[in-house]
Amino acid sequence: MRSLITPCIIIGIASAWIGLFVLNEYIFRFTQISPAINLIFIPAGLRLISVIVFSWLGVIGLFLGGVLIGIHFIELSPLQAIILAGLSALSPFFAYSGIARVLKLKPSLDGMAARDLLIIAISAALLGGALHSLFFLLDGSASTFINPFIQIFIGDLLGMLLVLYCAKVGIWAYRQIYSS
Repeated sequence: MRSLITPCIIIGIASAWIGLFVLNEYIFRFTQISPAINLIFIPAGLRLISVIVFSWLGVIGLFLGGVLIGIHFIELSPLQAIILAGLSALSPFFAYSGIARVLKLKPSLDGMAARDLLIIAISAALLGGALHSLFFLLDGSASTFINPFIQIFIGDLLGMLLVLYCAKVGIWAYRQIYSS
């Protein structure tokens, strides 16, 4: 039974990534700049929660979901989809790992202060925006680094904060209801 948990976590994260991407397209279509850039991108919040809670399993699930989104929804070439999915999955992992080491955080949303979540979200949005913008510049799909960087940074940061603070409030509300 234990051997089934790992693939279920990975498939669950990949499925959640795809579902949130589609939901984001539906709810926040008005913020879309290109098929790959939205000014509010709620799947970015799943990225962070997945790597905080599930570490490398989160990275793998995000990568698989990202490749499927890239190929089937954004219609990227397989190589582009693999590179962008890798950047998308690894940037929050590295940002969180670095910040968690410095702030001595545990791998759980439970004990994190709002300030910690803000620092992690800003770091992940900066790193993700920089890596994606560099790819778009080198790929030739962007003529400058700064425009896509700002757009991705804003979209990822707003999406992360929206999801992280909703999760934090949900955890608090759950405790209030069931601790009585």
